[in-house]
Amino acid sequence: MYHPGYRGARVRAMRTLRLSTVAAVCALGTVLCFVVGAVAMGSSGVGVLIPATGRPGLDWIAAVDGAGGLFFAGAWLVILMGFLGIVALVGFYDTLRLAGPVMILAPILGAVGLTLVTASHLIPIAMGYELVPAYIDADPAGQATLPATSSASAWSFRCMRWPSLPPARCRGGSDGLACSSVRSLDGWGYSAQPLR
Repeated sequence: MYHPGYRGARVRAMRTLRLSTVAAVCALGTVLCFVVGAVAMGSSGVGVLIPATGRPGLDWIAAVDGAGGLFFAGAWLVILMGFLGIVALVGFYDTLRLAGPVMILAPILGAVGLTLVTASHLIPIAMGYELVPAYIDADPAGQATLPATSSASAWSFRCMRWPSLPPARCRGGSDGLACSSVRSLDGWGYSAQPLR
């Protein structure tokens, strides 16, 4: 049984808590999780959370296999960063609403983009838990087919992330989709073909 004043104290605490304060704390937590998560993943020997396709993807599998728990701790901090960032963006509207009702679009679109990015970061974590041990333990025939699964997975979360990338990042490379090209499977990797 709760103390009679407990419920009243909770209600008073919730009424005095400001949305902008919660957003500010979450924004600071976002930065902290990003920095600590990136340092943890980098210290584990895995350079990036999201693997590339082709031969670099196989190098990522080998690096994750040797990284241990430090890689996964950093990766989960990046996921926490996404959730804290979403709360920070929603709370940011408390400050923006004075500028007019159309400003609600900024935190909504930001939260949608950050949701896609956070979901795209969950796929490599799942790959680290499931695909990496399967590849390491597989026979040569299995190791010949798993890179295709890895490449398909890599492109799926790159496609999920693409709408949230700024236009300057949509030029190709290992971190974004090429807006002016399509990719086709060519042996172990992908090659760009211009759109006609």
